Amino acid sequence: EEGDTDQDQSIPSGPVKSSEDGDDIVDRDTSAITGSNQCKCLWTGRGVATVCSEALADECSVCKGPVTRLCQQSGEGALGWSSAGEMILFCPSCHPDNTKSSDSAAVATADSTGDGSNQKAYRDTNRGGRPKGSTEDKKRADRRKKKEIVNSIVRKYATLQQEAKEANSKTLFKRVRVPDGTLARLTAEAKKEFNYEGEISLSLTTISSRMKSGNLEVWHPGVHSPILVVEVLLTSMIYTAYSVMCPLSVSKCKELMNSMLEGTEHEAALIKWKKARNMYNPNAPLVGSKWWKGYCARNPHVCSQTGRKFAKNRAEAVLFDYFVKMYNQFDNAVIQSGNGKRFERPVHMDRNGRIVEDEKDGYGRPVQVDVFRPENVFVMDECGDNTHGKDDGNRAGEKKVVPRGAIPAEVVSTKNSHFSILPVSNLLAETVLVTVIFKGERLSPAWALGCDVFAEWVEGSEVVDNFGPGKRFPGLSLFDSNGKEIPVLFAATPSASMVGTILRDTFAALNRLGIARRGTDERGTFYPCAFIDGHPSRVDCDFLEYVNLAESRFCVVLGAPDATNYWQHHDSSEMNGGYKSELAQAKSDLILRKRLACMPAEIEQVEIVIIARPAIQNSYLVKENAVKSLLHRGLHPLNRALLDHPDIFATASEAEQKERTAVRQSRG
Repeated sequence: EEGDTDQDQSIPSGPVKSSEDGDDIVDRDTSAITGSNQCKCLWTGRGVATVCSEALADECSVCKGPVTRLCQQSGEGALGWSSAGEMILFCPSCHPDNTKSSDSAAVATADSTGDGSNQKAYRDTNRGGRPKGSTEDKKRADRRKKKEIVNSIVRKYATLQQEAKEANSKTLFKRVRVPDGTLARLTAEAKKEFNYEGEISLSLTTISSRMKSGNLEVWHPGVHSPILVVEVLLTSMIYTAYSVMCPLSVSKCKELMNSMLEGTEHEAALIKWKKARNMYNPNAPLVGSKWWKGYCARNPHVCSQTGRKFAKNRAEAVLFDYFVKMYNQFDNAVIQSGNGKRFERPVHMDRNGRIVEDEKDGYGRPVQVDVFRPENVFVMDECGDNTHGKDDGNRAGEKKVVPRGAIPAEVVSTKNSHFSILPVSNLLAETVLVTVIFKGERLSPAWALGCDVFAEWVEGSEVVDNFGPGKRFPGLSLFDSNGKEIPVLFAATPSASMVGTILRDTFAALNRLGIARRGTDERGTFYPCAFIDGHPSRVDCDFLEYVNLAESRFCVVLGAPDATNYWQHHDSSEMNGGYKSELAQAKSDLILRKRLACMPAEIEQVEIVIIARPAIQNSYLVKENAVKSLLHRGLHPLNRALLDHPDIFATASEAEQKERTAVRQSRG
């Protein structure tokens, strides 16, 4: 694009140092941008451009020194450090990305997604392998550290050289010189100071060249961006727009940058720079695509990616106070139903549900309720799907191998027969019942029996010999890890969705099969409890009447209806994520078998139980994954772990965030 450039030169408003990996440092003279005096936070003392002017300073979470949130975000952007300013305040010395930070300050508080974005990732820290993006972060940090070492050596050597010159100017007899071996000594000392074990290649010629040019610190070869100070301000605006769920598009960023440059001395400097290189076009925007490419290279913590729509009512539901109220209701329901009791004082529990003394050894928030009948507290959620595979994703991101340039096309079924699966689990992470909902005006027995055309018909025997797993009519037989069969309930609705009568029948099955227990023992009277979402079927008259009858009573609690993807057990990646992945594979396997047998590549409604069985068996019935899901969702133990989820924690009050910061730091 004419009129664009990704080249740089010196900033008119003050000296700038820049590194090739985006670690940019800008001096404090930015009064032309802010139009007022600088703030007094610690970031202004490190040569980082700040844009907060008269903002009131808060305090660093480690050393308690004065820090301003906007200054920190701007400084992190200029230095190429990961952004912690949205969550926890750090001064430059205590920042986790500062290679000289003490161990006590080196606490990771925010995760990068690895593609340069600042979106926090909520993950199991015990998961195997390195976090996504950590390799590139490590390389960038190593490059940064190496440049700091070289600059440190050059500064110290130049100081010794200057001292020798001053000494020589005072005597005419014995000349003073820098001793031989000084460079090797300074190199060894710097490597020890920065805890660096790699090779440092630095010659006396390089030092001499830097001294002659008067530029002892070099972070990037070539010229600097003439609008680097304004880019720091743009970065803070990008972060702010993201934090209020109004992310800027690439085109909006370009428009915003041109708007901020308009009428300033930086606009004049950039025009002069472009004219000197015959690149100025008065009819084109001052910055465009080439500038954006250079900006992204200088700021690797910022990236552009496809946005995801977030419904307003759902966004409003992801609030810290809402989740606190929800967890309070869960606690009260467990106690009211006689399935738990409140601790005399809250206790800390680790990932295995064991009580620990030290809070840093715990997981989530302090646990207030002891659930001593977890087998009598249930969670459930339905998941819908279709027999066609047009909308299925790849299994765990699996890639297909094809000739270069070709598209890996795969044949899928086109028949669209919707169905839903409702797994019911208890807080012991055991799946105790599964309800399957077919699409139809009424249930056909053939759908429940299924029909496996590849199973051989057993001739000359009882018809019953053709029923069961691996037979012509396999049904849906599910077994847990102990070999215990899981009961299955079949139903049908016109849209294969959940309705009040089916939900009532599901709860009735829990009672009828003795899964849900009620009675009186040495701990008192008890009856079953259930955590469910706010789907309209949950307030159906038939269902409400049933769960409030004395003989079939359940203590039912409705969780946050517009934030189920956060708190519901079966909405987790371990549960629904695994189910969707396994179901897509089962569809592909069945289609392939039919194509090999020269049969139509379609999945019929009577084959739903065939593809559903391995999907359910390898997802909802994997107890290890279910235990992890309940832990992370704060359901068992009732540790309220989601209150520390980045999206939810960010909406807490400043007092709450400050109070919780020390605990998060102690846990790393």
